[in-house]
Amino acid sequence: MPVLINSDNKLGTTTSSKRFKQDTKPIDKASEALLAFKPVTFRYKREVDPAGTSQFGLVAEDVAKINPDLMVSDKDGKPYSVRYDQVNAIAQRVPEGTPQNAGTRSDDRASPEAN
Repeated sequence: MPVLINSDNKLGTTTSSKRFKQDTKPIDKASEALLAFKPVTFRYKREVDPAGTSQFGLVAEDVAKINPDLMVSDKDGKPYSVRYDQVNAIAQRVPEGTPQNAGTRSDDRASPEAN
């Protein structure tokens, strides 16, 4: 089980039991939300990845326009990362045969501000 850092900078793990959740609702039109994402190819800036490895994934600012709950902000409130674990949870609900070109990533590096 991966260890994560929450928005209060505390270590923890992802829990899934209903005893830890409130206000649960079904995700309506999950495939529409997924298909609205615009996956991109990119290279991190040199200070993040000196090797310049080609990556693919989503841009946090673009994700926030579709669903702000799937974007993580830094301590100053600026877009920082995408909650790929949540994007993948939505992707699992998309029926087979629906085009799925989002919600995947080749790498999720801990990085300084990537702007």
